[in-house]
Amino acid sequence: MNSHPFLFEAKTIYDQEAYRALVQLMLRRLRRWPRLAVLSLGFLTLTAAAYRLFTIFSFDVVAVVLLIFGNALIIFSAFAEYFLVQMLSAETGRKNPLVNRYRFFENFLEIAPSQGDSRQISYKQISRILDYKGYLFLFIGGQSAYILSPCSLTKGTEEKLRTFLNRKLAAR
Repeated sequence: MNSHPFLFEAKTIYDQEAYRALVQLMLRRLRRWPRLAVLSLGFLTLTAAAYRLFTIFSFDVVAVVLLIFGNALIIFSAFAEYFLVQMLSAETGRKNPLVNRYRFFENFLEIAPSQGDSRQISYKQISRILDYKGYLFLFIGGQSAYILSPCSLTKGTEEKLRTFLNRKLAAR
């Protein structure tokens, strides 16, 4: 346990709503190209299958495989958000979702998950903070992101927390 007084405290439940916001942030704002590439490949595959079917004029196994593969790619890219949210929710458990407690100290952030050991992170390690759909996403290096629900603050206010974090990130 840390003996320093913390300035802000929040608890975020990693439920489907939090994971949906994370997935949408990643697919709609940060990583658009992979999803568009899969969708484009699906349409290209369907076009190739149609070309084979209309030029050969007989049953073609390759064309059928291309049709199935193209449709699978399009369905996956169209429902990627749903699939990813379901996978993340299943990984942490729907009945007992992960709960992270965030405590903001003057020189570091302490994250204590409900399932595991607490971790101290220097503000210098935070590469960026994004605000999306009512959550703050704390990106630590290029390796991980933490979801923080500012409305769940038990100590401090959302406005003061944002000011504090902006000051800490500007001081890096």
